[in-house]
Amino acid sequence: MGFDCVLIAEQGADRWLSRLERWGFPCRHVTPDELVDLSPLKTPGIIFFDVGCSIAGRNVYQKTSKHWKDARPVTIAVMHSRKGTVAHADLVTAGELQVDDFLVSESPSAVVATRVHFAFLRLGHKEGVSVMPPSSRLFSSPVPVKAENEVITGVDRLTGYQLDYQDLNTRIMDAIAYTKADMVTALILINVDRFSRIVTRFGKDRGDYLMAVVLTRTRNAVARRLNHSGVSKLALASSSAAFPVVSRMGTKEFAVLLPNMTGQADVMDTVQHILRSLAQSARINDQSVYLSASAGVALAPKDATDASSLLSAAHSAVSVAKQAAGNSVAFYAPDLAASEARKMDTEHRLREAMARGELEMFYQPQVSIRTGKVRGLEALVRWNHPDLGLVSPEDFIPIAEEAGISADLGCWAIRSAIKEIRGLQESGLARLRLSVNVSADMFVDLSGAELVNFMVATLAEFGMPAQQLTLEITERTIVDESGNAPRVIDDLKALGIHLALDDFGTGYSSLSYLKALPIDELKIDRSFIIGNENEDRALLRAIISMANTLNMTVVAEGVETQDQLARLTEEGCDLYQGYLCSPPVPGKDLMAVMKSRFAGLRGETP
Repeated sequence: MGFDCVLIAEQGADRWLSRLERWGFPCRHVTPDELVDLSPLKTPGIIFFDVGCSIAGRNVYQKTSKHWKDARPVTIAVMHSRKGTVAHADLVTAGELQVDDFLVSESPSAVVATRVHFAFLRLGHKEGVSVMPPSSRLFSSPVPVKAENEVITGVDRLTGYQLDYQDLNTRIMDAIAYTKADMVTALILINVDRFSRIVTRFGKDRGDYLMAVVLTRTRNAVARRLNHSGVSKLALASSSAAFPVVSRMGTKEFAVLLPNMTGQADVMDTVQHILRSLAQSARINDQSVYLSASAGVALAPKDATDASSLLSAAHSAVSVAKQAAGNSVAFYAPDLAASEARKMDTEHRLREAMARGELEMFYQPQVSIRTGKVRGLEALVRWNHPDLGLVSPEDFIPIAEEAGISADLGCWAIRSAIKEIRGLQESGLARLRLSVNVSADMFVDLSGAELVNFMVATLAEFGMPAQQLTLEITERTIVDESGNAPRVIDDLKALGIHLALDDFGTGYSSLSYLKALPIDELKIDRSFIIGNENEDRALLRAIISMANTLNMTVVAEGVETQDQLARLTEEGCDLYQGYLCSPPVPGKDLMAVMKSRFAGLRGETP
C-alpha cells in the first residue's frame, strides 16, 4: 500500500518539493485553497505543511482536517532553519496546527525517513488502525527500477561480484590509465551502517540476504544513474577499462569504481543516488529493517595515481563518513590519513585503559534554581591517561562508538557511578538523584532485555532504589533502526527509573518523542543558554514552556554566568548545572565540594 504525499505551501513550494524529493518523499503541491478538493473524497496519506503559509491558509487547513476524523493523514510541519535554529513563530505555528512532528530544512535524509516512520507508528497506535511504514515508492526515483531479483540490463557488463584484491587492483589501475585528461576516476567505498547489530538480531543468513539486497540496489542505482547521465553504450564497449565495477569488499563493505566522471559534483550526485536507493526498507521475518550506509570517496588522479594508494585514500574517507549519523559522504583530504592513525592509536589505548582502570567517574551537581540546593548529580566518565592527563569524553566517546565498545564503556560507567555514590551515601551524602548517560549503542548491542536485566542486577547489587536513578538518552537513541528503544524505555520506566532527553534542540528535535515517550526530564544544551539574541531567548522560552506543559523537569546545561542564571530564573527553568556552581569533580572530592560550596552534605532530596 502506498501513500499519497502532499505539500501544502503558498510560496517557495519548488524549494520544498526539491528538498522532499531528495529526502525520499516526492510530493504533489497543493495550495491551502486547493486542499478543500481533497476532502473527503481523496485523503492523502501524509501531509507536509509549510508553516510559512498565511493565517488564512492555516485556517483552511484546520477547517478541512476536521473532516478527516479517524482517517486523518500524518501531518508534519516543515520549517526553515539556519545552523539548527528555527524561528520561535514557526514553533508556535506548528504547535497550533497540532502536527504529529516537524522537520527543519537542514535535516539529513536518514533522520527524515526514520522520523516520518515514527510518526506513522505513533498515529497508528493512537488511532488503533494498522498503518504500514512508508512504502518503497516514497523512497524511489521516478526512473523505473528493476526488481531486486532481476538481472540488470541498464548498463552493459556492469559487474557486481566479489573481486579478490589482485583483480580489484588490476581493474583500478586499468581505469586510472583509461581516465581522460579532463575527467576523474572515482573509487567509492560503501559501508553498511551498524550491520553487526542486524546480524546479532536476525542471524548471519538474514545478514547475507540483506547484503545481497544492498548489492543489487547498488548495481541498479549505478546503472540508472549512468543511463540518466547519458553515458554512451558504444563508448562503454570500446574498452573494458570503461566499465563501472560494483564489487563486494568484505562482510559489510562494497567498492564502486566509476571511470571517467566529469568531476566531484558528478561523483557526489551518483553517491547520493546510491545512498537513497539503499535507504529503502527491507523485509526480514515480516519486519521492516531500515538500512543506511556511509560512503568514502577518493578520486584519481587528484588523490592517488595507483590502486593501493587510491584504496587507502578511500578507506580513510569512509572512516570519516562513518563518524556521522548515517547516510553520510566524505571525500578524501590529505590530512585524513594522519587523523585516522591518531584514532587507531586512541582506540588501542582506550581498550587498554578499560582493562587497567585508567577510567574514573566525575560528578557535576544539578542545582535547584528556586532554592539553590543540590537536587542531583550527573555522572561523567573521564580518562585519566598516564601521559596525556585527563582526556575529555568528546575526544574518546566517538572513537569508542566507532570501535564498537561504547556499550561496554556505558555499562562500566553506570556500575561504577552507582557503586561510588552508594559508598558516599554511607559516609553522609544525601540521597540525591544520580544521572548517567546511556549511549544508543547500549539499546542495540544489549538487545533491550539485556539492558533492563543489567539495570535490575546493578541496582540490586548496590542497594540503590530505581527511583533515585535517571538515565539520560539522546534523540539518536530514540530513532535507532533496531526498533528496541520504545519497548526498552517502557521497561525501564516500569522499574521506576527516570528518563531524561539530553541535548534537546541540537539534533532534529521531535514533538512526537516528547508526546509519545515517558520522558521525565528535558536537558537544554548550553548553546541555547549562552545566546543573547532575541531569537535565542524566544527558543529558550518556547522549550521551557513546552516542557512545563508536558510536566517535565527542565535542566539547563553549561551555565557559567549570573546573567545566564537570571535569564533561566526569569523563564521558569527548574535546575541548572555548569561551572557557575561547580565543575565536574572526581568522586573523592565530591564530599568536600558539597561542604564548601553548598553548606553541607544534605542537599535537597528529589
